[in-house]
Amino acid sequence: YIGELKLDPQKLKTKDLSLTSLAGVYVNGSFDDCFIFNINFKGAKGDIYINPQRVLKKDLRHIDFSGVTFVGDNDDIASFKNCYIKQTSFEGAKGDIYINPQELKSDYIMMCNFSGVTFTGEFDNITLVGNEFVGSKNAVIDLNKVSEPQIITNGNLRGVTVIPLVKKTKKRSRVLSLFSSN
Repeated sequence: YIGELKLDPQKLKTKDLSLTSLAGVYVNGSFDDCFIFNINFKGAKGDIYINPQRVLKKDLRHIDFSGVTFVGDNDDIASFKNCYIKQTSFEGAKGDIYINPQELKSDYIMMCNFSGVTFTGEFDNITLVGNEFVGSKNAVIDLNKVSEPQIITNGNLRGVTVIPLVKKTKKRSRVLSLFSSN
């Protein structure tokens, strides 16, 4: 193809953009009712706006949102309520991104990059595996309330407020020793 590749997601017959890289593609159009599982926006051209509540099945897993601006209904802040996130990168996304972990659809958050995200709630009863919190705001992890606190150390918790375990058990002693060195 010679020239600029343009994409309007609403003009696709199936509205299925899964397993797609949009690097170098000029995007003009809405992602409402589109399936965007495992899509990479990094390097895409154009003004890309996504309302998480209007993405098909609210499935935001395996996505690099670099360059994307999140919007809500009626010029409101984007809501991630009942959205699925896993291996989701918010690094490089534009606009105000507020996420309440308690409102996400899944209680298992794995390999996400939360740079640029402001958290509005805690991670109670959520399993955290290998997440990157550098560049996020208001992240509070209470080791007494998260599921499986022994595995949250696989990520980067720099900038996170960590509330240590109150009671030391065999299963949780490794976590206590890792956080007591700060």
